[in-house]
Amino acid sequence: MASQRGTPSSSNTAPTRLRQIALVAKDLEKAKHELTTVIGTEVIYVDPGVGQWGLENFLVAIGGDVIEVVSPTKPGTTAGRQLEKRGDGGYMIIMQTEDARARRKYIEEKKLAKVIWTHDGKESVAVQYHPRGIKGA
Repeated sequence: MASQRGTPSSSNTAPTRLRQIALVAKDLEKAKHELTTVIGTEVIYVDPGVGQWGLENFLVAIGGDVIEVVSPTKPGTTAGRQLEKRGDGGYMIIMQTEDARARRKYIEEKKLAKVIWTHDGKESVAVQYHPRGIKGA
């Protein structure tokens, strides 16, 4: 539980909020058309970095949050396996916290999830956990 100032509590975790919802779609252009038409927004970013995972994507803003849609560009990707199993739909969520380093330390100490990717920069920290550890989140 966090204190009123949003500092880490005795469990060493800072408050978190939902920052981004990622969806997976077989037809990225169709998803882009449908999403931007229904919400009345526009694409704010296309991340070339997702190509390293065999994906292409686009992001749209919803207030201060983001919806991302990814689509596989090659066989054998996690996104492709999910499409085969479940079809278009939810892929992952991205949470924002005031102290990502403290959150990661807590998760690692408790052995709650395996870290599969990380970025620890001067101005930002990002950690991706294996879905099995997060129990579907």
